[in-house]
Amino acid sequence: MFGTALETVMWWCSAMGIMKGYPLFCILAFSLGKLMKVRKRDDYLDTAVLVFCMWCMLLVYVAASVYVVAETCISLYAVPARVYWIPHWVKMLPHF
Repeated sequence: MFGTALETVMWWCSAMGIMKGYPLFCILAFSLGKLMKVRKRDDYLDTAVLVFCMWCMLLVYVAASVYVVAETCISLYAVPARVYWIPHWVKMLPHF
């Protein structure tokens, strides 16, 4: 499907980043909300770590999305000619 094994691995990692990035971001945001509600001390190290993780997840999600769109456009550039082949039976179907 892809030209090299590296492209396949990058596509797979990007797909996993997109699929798991948003739910993880939501879980971290929910945890941050609960932590801010429960926290009564002035020690905000846990909050800073959660905010940092949320930003990292957001960056991973955006980078993975950009890679998937870019790779899709690049792969459309070099499709084989048989992609445009129309089967004979399609011409028998009525169309407007």
